[in-house]
Amino acid sequence: MALFLNPVTIICLVFLAETTVIGCFGNGDHSHVLCIEREKQALLSLKQDFVDRSNKLMSWNVSEEEDCCKWERVVCSNITGHVFELRLNNGFLEGKISPSLLNLTHLTHLDLSSNNFGGISIPNFMGSLVSLRYLNLTRGGFMGMVPYQLGNLSGLHHLGLGVSSFHRLYVENLHWLSGLSSLENLDMTSVNLSKASQHWFLAINTLPSLIELRLSSCGLRHIQFPSHLNLTSLEVLALSDNHFEDPIPSAVQNLTSIISLDLSSNALFQGKIPRSIGNLCNLEAIDLSNNEYSGEISYALESLLGCLSNRLQSLRLDGDNNFGKCFTGQIPDEIGEFKNLVYLSFYGHKIYGPIPMSIGKLSALKSLNIADNQLNGSLPESIGSLSNLEYLYLYKNKLKGSLPKSFGSLSNLEVLEIYSNNLEGPVSEVHFANLTNLREIIAYDNQLSLKVSTYWVPPFHLHNIELASWNLGPQFPMWLKSQENFSTLDLSNTRISDAIPNWFWNLSTNGSIDLSQNQIYGEIPFLHAAPSHSFREIILYSNKFNGSLPRISSAIGVLDLSNNSFSGNIFRFFCDHPIGDEKRMYILNLKDNLLSGEFPSCWKYWPSLGLLDLNNNNVTGEIPRSMGSLQNLWSLNLRNNSLTGKIPESLKTCPSLYRLDLSLNEFVGTIPRWIGTFLELEFLGLRSNKLIGHIPAELCAVTTLKILDFADNMLSGTIPKCFGNFTAMTTRPYSGPIVYSFNRGARPTQNVVLVIKGRERQFDTIMYLVTYLDLSSNKLSGEIPSELAILEGLQSLNLSGNSLRGSIPNKIGNMIRLESLDLSRNQLSGKIPPSISNLTFLSYLNLSYNNLSGQIPTSTQLQSLDASAFIGNQLCGPPLGNSCKEGEKTTTHRGDEDGEGEREEEEEEGEREEYWFHLGIAVGFGVGFLGVIAPLLFCRIWRHAYFWFFHDYLWYKILDCFIKFRYILHN
Repeated sequence: MALFLNPVTIICLVFLAETTVIGCFGNGDHSHVLCIEREKQALLSLKQDFVDRSNKLMSWNVSEEEDCCKWERVVCSNITGHVFELRLNNGFLEGKISPSLLNLTHLTHLDLSSNNFGGISIPNFMGSLVSLRYLNLTRGGFMGMVPYQLGNLSGLHHLGLGVSSFHRLYVENLHWLSGLSSLENLDMTSVNLSKASQHWFLAINTLPSLIELRLSSCGLRHIQFPSHLNLTSLEVLALSDNHFEDPIPSAVQNLTSIISLDLSSNALFQGKIPRSIGNLCNLEAIDLSNNEYSGEISYALESLLGCLSNRLQSLRLDGDNNFGKCFTGQIPDEIGEFKNLVYLSFYGHKIYGPIPMSIGKLSALKSLNIADNQLNGSLPESIGSLSNLEYLYLYKNKLKGSLPKSFGSLSNLEVLEIYSNNLEGPVSEVHFANLTNLREIIAYDNQLSLKVSTYWVPPFHLHNIELASWNLGPQFPMWLKSQENFSTLDLSNTRISDAIPNWFWNLSTNGSIDLSQNQIYGEIPFLHAAPSHSFREIILYSNKFNGSLPRISSAIGVLDLSNNSFSGNIFRFFCDHPIGDEKRMYILNLKDNLLSGEFPSCWKYWPSLGLLDLNNNNVTGEIPRSMGSLQNLWSLNLRNNSLTGKIPESLKTCPSLYRLDLSLNEFVGTIPRWIGTFLELEFLGLRSNKLIGHIPAELCAVTTLKILDFADNMLSGTIPKCFGNFTAMTTRPYSGPIVYSFNRGARPTQNVVLVIKGRERQFDTIMYLVTYLDLSSNKLSGEIPSELAILEGLQSLNLSGNSLRGSIPNKIGNMIRLESLDLSRNQLSGKIPPSISNLTFLSYLNLSYNNLSGQIPTSTQLQSLDASAFIGNQLCGPPLGNSCKEGEKTTTHRGDEDGEGEREEEEEEGEREEYWFHLGIAVGFGVGFLGVIAPLLFCRIWRHAYFWFFHDYLWYKILDCFIKFRYILHN
């Protein structure tokens, strides 16, 4: 039957439909309905309690806009005018949250994430916003206990409580979650759940609608699934970085809807990956990195083959080979069965062998990371079949052979990192033919040679170029002319023997340039850098540059021109600048050149300078007072110049100094006492000057000293006993990795020249491992302080060429890290302490030309030394040719007055000890006789009591032993 409507009805229906459409899909201009007055006042009260430093809420102002629905970050209903969304995320808001929020009774969406509320608690009243469907407080700066009142928000679909490391939330329990029956997304990343760790999953299991669960870094220890799982809709499960103690329960396979699983950084797997994970046939992404791995990777992957191999898109199994948490073995050929993989990472294991040819079957792969392993063999030609590959990380392996020409087929490749391998052979234009998207190539520390035509124009524009140790020479690479906007260029040690063309200095780059360790020659023009906050770094050391120092832009932050042939007066470089042209430079290295002229005094132009190295030039004059204006200076090396005058007091206003080297100059006067205020000083070198006076005791306050060199001066007085306060010399030197970095705030590796084992030695990357004390060739007197033996971490001690008297400290054997010891050319007497045999690291010893006597102690180190280490004394025994006479083995002397007096004093001390020993025996016998024996002899009652007591005690012990014996036989 047909349905007939009259025209009026049709017009009404059309009008109603049009109104509905406008209400639902209107353009949001709110032209029909204004916001509710009560809610507008609530928003104003909310703003009043906020601290809005970024003016994100500037539009919340009735004087400019009356309708609050038009305010930024506020969303209203076009029909009712009620505020139903507040999007206050990423607003950098501070302050507190006003209870006026409760007046927004229709609020369904509240986002306060990524703010800085400074550690305030989450207000309890948020549990009364019963209309909320979305609540996000992630990284909002909240702290304290999560209020259980949030469990009242029964309609909530999304709850975000994730926190940063600065502010931590915690819970007493998770029972309140049972009230959130509609919850679909729960993010509690980094919330402390340790108090709820035992039964946390039981609470989660009460959320049947849950789709995403993120509980990473929550302090969970146990992972126990109930027999019945309600989480049938769960698709994302992130439980990384919890250090679970339990193995993965087999019930995990019942989470059949799981698409993404992150269990990284735990202690879950020891060897094989559980089969229960392999049964999750809907998995698309799995991250099991940094667990307790062991065994071969082929066994571990067995569980993932089958239904999972056809669906998996992301597989991360990164390890930690520094702590043994890693797989071994070879990558199996079966890896090619994961045909849908987009992301594959086996970083940081001890996987060896070649990369299998089957890797080329992963045609969907966009990122491949098998770096930091022990892979060897050549790169397979099949790698060119990965046509979708964007990121390739193969660095820190043992790969050898040449790059396959199929590399040129990786048209989508953006990042190539193959550094620290053994790759060799030519790389031609064919290898780069189709790499139009390449923006980063890091391939240093290989033996590759770039063989391209002189006028080759690469198809790419690189941001990061690191080809150190390649063979790019002898001509300067002209193809760089097309790489206009790189941020990093490292062509160090690439056999370039050419002048740098002028166009190179005009490239619009703002990053770092390293052309060091080549044979580049010629003069350098004006060095410019675009003014920005990204300081440019120019590293040109160890080349053949000549001429005057170049003029530089104020934007350059790091400049290393050391070990070249720059010459001329340094005044123009440091002082010839326009007024107000302050340099941003914080590292300046000009050592090992031919520079001259007086030391400049215009340091007002260099306020950011942290490192200044003019070592091994011919700079003259005195250090000016203006040097004290360098408040950021932490390393000053003026070694081996022709500087004169006193060490200026203005340097004491450089409190951050950790290295001060003024050696091999002509400084006069005394060592200033204010050096004791440099509480971060690790290296102090004043060798080969004309310094006089005593070593100030204030120096002992610098407990951080590792290297102290005062040799070859005219210092007098005694060695301060407080040298034992140098705690940095009492511990074993740092033995971690030394990082070469020119990043702002980092200290670049420098070198230091020290006289060790009688020869000058230069320390570069291991400078921070050295502990060294040299006071040789001065006029020091007195005894060697026994407190020096406290310096157990000291590696080299040189006190030679002074007038030290007395004996070698008996506890010198406590200096167990000592490798070099020189006490020669003093007036030391007595015997060599036997404890010196404990110095098992000792490889250099010089005790020659003293007044030492007696037998040389026996040890493998001492007897293997050259006899010249002991000449000029009255010593005997190996390695000297003379054998010790019977008397010399116990007491020997030189016959001089000091030696004779010392021997007589020792004999008198021995006689006194013997007299008191005999007297003690006599007194002890008398006391024992009168106190015990005499009463038993002369007192009958005491005698009978004693013997009856002894009789009863003996009988009791015999009876007790008999009973125990019978008990043992019976049992």
